[in-house]
Amino acid sequence: VSTVVSGDLAYAVEIETFEAGRPGSAGPVRWTNRVTHILRREDGEWRLVHRHANRLENGPELDGRD
Repeated sequence: VSTVVSGDLAYAVEIETFEAGRPGSAGPVRWTNRVTHILRREDGEWRLVHRHANRLENGPELDGRD
């Protein structure tokens, strides 16, 4: 995880790995995303205002799109 804070704005970049069952699959499906979170401090609390993720590897989509 890499984070940067500047005043009331911050961002974090991280790698997320998920594993989930998929109908018709022999076993769980696993995929990895690079994720960026943008946060803003509001009334003294950090709030997530934007999240972007993109896949790092090719593999089946959970909704059936390949």
